[in-house]
Amino acid sequence: MVLNSFILIYLTCSVLSLIVGVTAVCYGSISWKRWDINSHSEEQYRLEKHIYLIITILSIGLFMKIATIPLWFVTLHSMIISIPGAMCLAGVHNSHPHIAYVSSCLKIILPAFYFYWLIVNHMDMKIWEMPFMKHKLFMLIPLGIMIVVEAFLDINFFFSVAPRQVSCCTSLFDIPRGDIIQHVTDAGMVWAYLFCLLAVIFVGSIIYFICHHPRVPAARAGWWYGNKNISIVQTLLIISFITVFILALHTCISPVLLHAPFHHCIFCLFQKLWDVTFAFILIYAASMIFLSYIWITTSSAYHKFHAILDKGVAALLKVAALMLFAGLAVIAARILMEVI
Repeated sequence: MVLNSFILIYLTCSVLSLIVGVTAVCYGSISWKRWDINSHSEEQYRLEKHIYLIITILSIGLFMKIATIPLWFVTLHSMIISIPGAMCLAGVHNSHPHIAYVSSCLKIILPAFYFYWLIVNHMDMKIWEMPFMKHKLFMLIPLGIMIVVEAFLDINFFFSVAPRQVSCCTSLFDIPRGDIIQHVTDAGMVWAYLFCLLAVIFVGSIIYFICHHPRVPAARAGWWYGNKNISIVQTLLIISFITVFILALHTCISPVLLHAPFHHCIFCLFQKLWDVTFAFILIYAASMIFLSYIWITTSSAYHKFHAILDKGVAALLKVAALMLFAGLAVIAARILMEVI
């Protein structure tokens, strides 16, 4: 087992995450069916007090989970000097790939649900009827299970990593082997072109929603509010955009910015260029916030209270737009500096 101060801090956070996850599953399953805002019974009163306490604790726990995402990658970076052959996070991942890559993927997937739950909870507390209460209580069950799985994988990884010789990014991505990883790496310009296309579509979508959000009346509920087709299309767009963005950074952009024409590695890119890392965080956070906006505004519960919530979700949309434009501008400026 490799051990340092970052690992100890992260293991402590993982244990706390297990507690948060188990609490979410237990109270979510207990409270979901019992909740009735119209009931005035003594049981409902006690349930409300417990729920408010648990929701406060879980909100803090989810903020902590978001904060530990960069800590995960910083901790992996701190392990490079302890693993022979590792020069970047690719080598650290290869020390136990089946667990490490799954854990890293979860760090990208789960924040979408964290952002959504926290935003829904914040908006739900503004309305006396709390229209999202049953929804967010139900969400605690799968969310808690995913948190427990993620924490278990993280703890398992740190306890199973041994200081043994590993292969790193050069042998993994650059040496011809004929497998799927090599084919993905060789298709660099394809991912770059596809990223540009999806970026234009994403920017167009977010501008469209900014322009039309104030003018969408309740009478058009079938077109926007409660329309699951819009939610599905925009969700698929965001998933495709983030996936292709990562592949474009890995296969095409990293060789240009690292001044290494035959080296493809997103881990080396993030390790050496802080501005690219910052731009990725901005674009990723903007995507998650925009996704939360779509999920909220296309829900049937939002339709009933849109007059109260419109100002808040409109601000949410503008924040996502600013972060997206800033992130894309940083990436574009960095690439232009290298090309010119």
